[in-house]
Amino acid sequence: MIDLDYYRINLPWIKSFLDAKPGWKYQEVVGWIAMGRDIPIIAVSYFIGELYGFTDEINAKIESDKRFYSVARVKGSNRLEDVAQQFMEENAELMNDLAELEQKEKEV
Repeated sequence: MIDLDYYRINLPWIKSFLDAKPGWKYQEVVGWIAMGRDIPIIAVSYFIGELYGFTDEINAKIESDKRFYSVARVKGSNRLEDVAQQFMEENAELMNDLAELEQKEKEV
């Protein structure tokens, strides 16, 4: 698990770094920032997404890196995919109970 809130203190620095580099490309800067500030590359991708929007490129990189680094969960994310996953994990028992009730209603 990666806790974004632990690294969030770097967010203003990341923004100023990127603002100082007009025309920056995501693939070029994500590694520089991760190495320069000792932040997991996944966290850097999330922060760039929070600042400039979660593009298809950024979302694909996040999902790819989560698989590569075996990260099952990212805490502190406001990305829709992660919020939905967290909701499902936290409410798995409730969702199972609801599915059972729906099945029993169909049988009646």
